Amino acid sequence: MTVPYSISAAHLLVEPGDVTLIGSLLTQAQRFDGLAQLSLKPQIPTTICLMTMRSRPLSRLAARFVEIVRKQQL
Repeated sequence: MTVPYSISAAHLLVEPGDVTLIGSLLTQAQRFDGLAQLSLKPQIPTTICLMTMRSRPLSRLAARFVEIVRKQQL
């Protein structure tokens, strides 16, 4: 099954042995009790671009998201 959003894929895991591939940002943004996270090696390279208006300060949520993305890109 293919779904447009990673969060939908994560919530579809209901049976023991079910597997889904999702971006690692999702697992940092939300807890999924009872699910195990396994990292794939080699990693799949991705490019993430964040844009914001210079005239508006970032909210705490947006600032945390920027922090998570920066850590992922290291």
